[in-house]
Amino acid sequence: MQINKERLVQTFCEMVSIDSESYHEKKMKDYLMNIFKECHMECIEMPIEGFEAGNIHAVFKEEAIKEHASIEYDDYVHIEAYKINEDEEVVERFKHACLIFN
Repeated sequence: MQINKERLVQTFCEMVSIDSESYHEKKMKDYLMNIFKECHMECIEMPIEGFEAGNIHAVFKEEAIKEHASIEYDDYVHIEAYKINEDEEVVERFKHACLIFN
């Protein structure tokens, strides 16, 4: 199976645009559950006390699919960078993120 690089980059950009730091991951949980449901997967959220979102357990509904995929989305970290001019004024703001998968 070949990876569609454009789709991969687009999906990455969508994911990193969602604020989702530890304890405040509901928006990311909702995003991931929607993606899984679009792929005809059954999703169950397993709540974790003290967190806005729990772990997601997703499985394919179709019995014809014999292969299983597993991924754990841990978190991503926002890194903000600024471009400043010679007067030390911010002229551009960059938002970077690093995804961490186990």
